[in-house]
Amino acid sequence: MRKYYKMILVLMISFFSTAAAMSAQEVDMMLFNRDINGVKVGTVLTRDQLVAKFGEPTSYEEQDSEDNGVNRWYYYGKSYFHTKDHIFDEFAVSDTAFVAFTNHIPGGLKVGDPLSKLDNFKYGKPLFDKQIDDMLRYYLFYTADNPVCLYVKDGIIVDITYHDPV
Repeated sequence: MRKYYKMILVLMISFFSTAAAMSAQEVDMMLFNRDINGVKVGTVLTRDQLVAKFGEPTSYEEQDSEDNGVNRWYYYGKSYFHTKDHIFDEFAVSDTAFVAFTNHIPGGLKVGDPLSKLDNFKYGKPLFDKQIDDMLRYYLFYTADNPVCLYVKDGIIVDITYHDPV
């Protein structure tokens, strides 16, 4: 029994020392806080609420997976947002109409911004992953289980995508 308590104590010390090295904001941003125009991934959004925040979509799809929930895709030109059971969980921003990370980057991050805008990003520089056709794919928040993908052509961001794995 004493060995069990020692193991718990070691785990607690390890957890708190790691957490102490990062602020709560850093942990939140790295692991959970993705947003588009200030709307955080994980937010519950009905169709009416989503339209109120982003405008009327150019097209819309709904798929009822029965016991696996209802998936909805809202298309805005080249960009889209996805909800599952009204929870905003995925986005692909491919034009200048939307801005990512508005709560953490002055002016946010937009399609058309140079990748160098993230040179001094406090949560880590983008990590090169691979070349796909004429674009380079980078991961932002690559230490998390849910990185953001940045697609870059000639040093300019052309697509920002994210899918919440939960």
